[in-house]
Parts: sequence; structure tokens; C-alpha cells
Amino acid sequence: MIVETDFRLLKEPCIASVIYLKTPERVHSLAMLLHVSLLLRALIQYKLRKGIKEYPADELPRVGRSGRKIQQNITTRFLIEEWRHQGFMEDEAGVYKLIFINPFHHLQMTTFLGFMGMTAEELIE
Repeated sequence: MIVETDFRLLKEPCIASVIYLKTPERVHSLAMLLHVSLLLRALIQYKLRKGIKEYPADELPRVGRSGRKIQQNITTRFLIEEWRHQGFMEDEAGVYKLIFINPFHHLQMTTFLGFMGMTAEELIE
């Protein structure tokens, strides 16, 4: 059941209908990249859910949509949708920094990264 949910992403029209590859080797290469991306999604979701489950406080922080409490069964899709408010900016020295629309999105991102055992600085590196 879970595998079908992930492979549904591969079958979406925005991916499956626009593949114009001429050689079988390129088709295989694209399939490998798509499968690796699904694996990464699954690993991110696993680490996120594990971090939420092991959160030491009684109540989870209110960093869900519009400041609501987050759910135990959070998905990678939710994370991607919420992180659309963040971006990277390169300064004059060539160093990248994260930029946020507002302080809530900064708190949200640092909390989610904390659940996964990471910091924003590690993400940039």
C-alpha cells in the first residue's frame, strides 16, 4: 500500500506524459533517478516521523499549517508544500543563506530540520 502511494508520483501526468527520451539507456537512467528520488523522499519522511515520535515534550510544537499542531503521520508532500516559502540567497562572497517570508516560517523550518536531526547550516552545506 505504501509503495503504491509513492509510485503514484511516478505515474502523474506531469512526469509520465512529458518524457521524450530517444534511447533505452536514457530511459533507464531517468527511471533510476526517479527511483532514487523516491528513496530519498521515503528516508526524509521516516526521519521526520521518527523525530516527531521521539520528541521529548508532551505536546508537539504548533508548526503545522497556519500554526496548527502537527500530526504524527506527517508526509514529505506536506514538508515540501510548507517549505515553498523558503529560499536561498547568495551573498557577495558566494555564501548561501536561507531566507524566510516571516519568523513563523523560520521556526517551522528549524523545527522540522530538528526533528530530522539537522540544522539549517547543515542543509546548506
